[in-house]
Formats: sequence, structure tokens, C-alpha cells
Amino acid sequence: MKNILIILFLFVLIIHAKTEVIDAPRINLEGKITDRSGEAVIGASIYIPELKTGGLTNNQGKFRIDNLPVRKIQIQISSVGYQLIVDNIDLSTTNVKDYILEESVTEIKEVAITGQAMKSELSKIPSPISIVTTAKLQQQASSNIIDALSTEPGVSQITTGSGISKPVIRGLGYNRVVVVNDGVRQEGQQWGDEHGIEIDENEVNRVEILKGPASLMYGSDAMAGVINFFTAPILPEGKMRLNALANYQTNNGLMAYSIDFAGHKNIMVWDLRYSEKQAHAYQDRTDGYVYNSGFSENALTGLLGISNWWGYSHLSLSYYHLTPGIVEGNRDSLTGKFLKPVILSDGTAGEALASKSDFTSYSHQMPYQQVSHYKVAWNNNILLGDGSLKATLGYQQNRRQEFDNVLDPNQYGLYFQLHTVNYDVHYQLPEIKGYNLSVGVNGMYQNSLNKGIEFLVPEYRLFDIGAFVVAKKTIGKLDISGGLRID
Repeated sequence: MKNILIILFLFVLIIHAKTEVIDAPRINLEGKITDRSGEAVIGASIYIPELKTGGLTNNQGKFRIDNLPVRKIQIQISSVGYQLIVDNIDLSTTNVKDYILEESVTEIKEVAITGQAMKSELSKIPSPISIVTTAKLQQQASSNIIDALSTEPGVSQITTGSGISKPVIRGLGYNRVVVVNDGVRQEGQQWGDEHGIEIDENEVNRVEILKGPASLMYGSDAMAGVINFFTAPILPEGKMRLNALANYQTNNGLMAYSIDFAGHKNIMVWDLRYSEKQAHAYQDRTDGYVYNSGFSENALTGLLGISNWWGYSHLSLSYYHLTPGIVEGNRDSLTGKFLKPVILSDGTAGEALASKSDFTSYSHQMPYQQVSHYKVAWNNNILLGDGSLKATLGYQQNRRQEFDNVLDPNQYGLYFQLHTVNYDVHYQLPEIKGYNLSVGVNGMYQNSLNKGIEFLVPEYRLFDIGAFVVAKKTIGKLDISGGLRID
């Protein structure tokens, strides 16, 4: 009953907020972007985070973004090889502005949002944050998204095979690290070694890793930090894009591809992606091929929503399926070679030496898991005066089955089913005399079920709710931030 009332309250609040702003005035923003020599910068990106929209410069370096609210907004201007520009503009007094980009190999004013109730420049956040871009992710020879992040300072992983990796921040992992995707904290069975993160790495455009406590925004589970995954920004109005990419790795014969179709027409936005991946056993210098370390993965994600001058309302749906082998490492005592479970001639279960074809097969071996993760996330940001109301509602269902009986390969032993409802509502007040203030409430409801014939952990229900207030003040070169939370 409690979670139903919260959902109804959230829905009424969003509809009321949209009604309040429907008659507000609108304006256009235009300008020209050049480099230090005065040459036009073609294809530079102008992005407005609060609206998740923006535009690109034309052949003359000019841009124009229509249908904007008459209020203070923040824009980010970027182009390859130039420093990122972050600027706050009051559209009630300015709607034409030019910019000069400085050449640079690094971006020193990157904006970070993770663990913060308001946007902040990276240099003004007290906790250390790593920002990983798409280009950096694609340069990593990894088999999953957490594997790619494990090269970042202070970040490592716990892995039990190519398809299963868990993040560890400064020695803490499992339920001490919160993973956020589509604005919703990812909830599977992250307490266990054999349980990875159910996210399609191809939909990730940017990652922010907060290496320090973030309990003000995310509750006690974020005592080690937060890993926040962001999808690609919404395309400029009138644009459509079809993308395809493929990946092959020699070590484990990994073959992967992903196809994405996105667009923005009038106020409607959409983004649809399908990804597939498979790999046989990996090999290392000590063991050679490691039996049953292969996996297969496929994912379908979609976004449909509205982006307009008053903000945005986006509905995201995703389905993720992973079939990883479970590496047990059983070996023959005489030869040291890997053993595999088999059915003996007398009809009983036994073991035999794994063959070369077992190592290079893309079919799953015994034992293995079937993991399915379904998620629906509704993200809203509504501009109210010079403040903004953000509301997120999510539902996830995680299904995890483990098969280890060679005599009955279709009979699962463990079967966990986890249902989770997440909610988050917070309001960022307009800046008052240099003070930034945000207030909000968030939490989740969970119901965990055991549907297998073996029992590892008990079933449970969980409901939590937390209210918080976060404040930030800049005095010269000194940045002060803090807050209070009650759960």
C-alpha cells in the first residue's frame, strides 16, 4: 500500500508541475563558435543538461537552439581537441552569445553529476571522481563494462569468469557500492560472487565514478561510492541516426555487435538498440584455456519520450539476458588438466577430461547460469522558474537460475527472483546569494523470492524511504558543501 501511494503521489506531482509551466514564455539561443585564430569550429556540440537536448554548429560555426525557457540555464560546448566550455546564461537578458574554444588534449572543466543534488564542476567537488568517456571505454580490451572500468585508479573488480564482474572501490564492493543506470540504482543479487552487473555496455556513453561516501543521495549502501552510467545525449531536433558497431577479441574468440537507431522529431525523442555477444573459454599463461569460462549475452533497450522547453519526460525499457558458465576449476590429479561433468555408462554422474572442442565451443557447459533482467524507468525533469523538479520512478525484475545437474540439465537448483520499485523526487531551488540548495526524498521497495529446489538465502521484503537536504556555497576559491539525511 505504501509504494502504491508513493507512485500515485509522484504521478500527480509531475502532472501538476507540467500544468504550472505550460503558459511560460520561450526564447531562442544563437551564436557562433570559433577557435583562437578566428576559424569557425564546424560540428561543435552545444548541450543543455537540464533539457537533455542541444545542437551542432554548421559550416560557418553558427548554432541556433529554439524553444528554450526564459530563465537561467547551463550549456556545455565541446569539440574534439578543444577544452570544454561550461557557461551559465540568463536567457531573460541574453539570447545571442559567441564562444572561442581553446585547444587542449584534456578537458579540465568537465561537469559531474554523480552523488550530487546539483550540477558541479569536477574541480569543485570534494570527493574524488573519475570520468570515463566513450572513447576511453572503446579503447579497453574488455568483455564487460565493469572489466573496462577496473583500470581506473581506486577501482578494481571481483570476477569469476568473462561474463561476471563486480565493481570494487577502494577495497569495498558488493552492497557497499551503488550502481546507477537510467537514473535508477541497479538491483540484482549483487551480494554474491557469481552475480555481475546486468547492463549492456554498448548503451553506455559516459561513466562517472564517485570514489567516496555518497549516502546523502543514495542511502547507506553508497558508503564506498557510486558508479553512474549515462546513455548518449538526445539528438538535436530534426536529426536521426543509425549506428552499428562490431567487436572481436582473439583471447576468447569474443564476437559482438550492436545496432542503434535514434531520433528527435518535433518534441518526440526515441532510441532503440539491440546488442549481442558470445565468447568461448578464455586463456591465460598458466592454465591455457580455462574450462567453462565462456558466455553469451543479448540485450534490447529502448527510450521513448518528450523533450521540450519545459524539460523532459522519458520512458526507458530494457531487457538483458546473460548465460555465463561457472568456473569451478576441477582438475585431474595426475595430469592437472581440467575436468568436466559427464554421464557415465551406468547412468550416474562422473567426470572426464575436457577436450579442445569443449574449450572453443560457444555452447554453454555445466554448470551455468541463466540471468534475465527487466527494467522500466520513467525520468522527468521539469523547469519551475529558475529551479527544477526531478522525479524518477523505476521497476526492475531480476531472475537468476543456476543449473548444475548433468543428469537433468534443464532442472535448476537455485532460482532467485527479485522485484524492486525505486523512487526519487528532489527539487533544486534557484540560487540565492551564492547558495545552492536541493531537497528531496528517495528509497525503494523490494520483494525477494526463492523458487528453486535449493535455498541459499532467505526470502525477504524491504521498504525504505529517506529525506535529504544538500547545500553548496562558493566563497572565492573555497567550495563548501554538506547536507542532512534521515532514513
